Amino acid sequence: GGRTCKARIQFLENLVAEFGNNVSWERAIEFTKSSKAFDHRDSGVRDAAKSLVLTLMMVRGEKVLRSLENCDEISERQLNEFRTKFAIIHQTNAESLFRNR
Repeated sequence: GGRTCKARIQFLENLVAEFGNNVSWERAIEFTKSSKAFDHRDSGVRDAAKSLVLTLMMVRGEKVLRSLENCDEISERQLNEFRTKFAIIHQTNAESLFRNR
């Protein structure tokens, strides 16, 4: 059900947040796709999937975003939302690097 799927996605996000590059981002995305989480009827599952993708983008960068571009499970609206949030993440990271020099 929705609660189980949401819990699994949140667990994956926690792993990514804690272990970063040691977690296979491809497998995390595949699980999210195979669970149909991006268009799940439970909004909590959809939100968890979005949060996981954003965390993956912070850790692994643009390759995560590119992997979603030809994904049937993700609408163009969702993809544009991810692109916008990635641009914000990228800008914020660049600014913090500049400040810390």
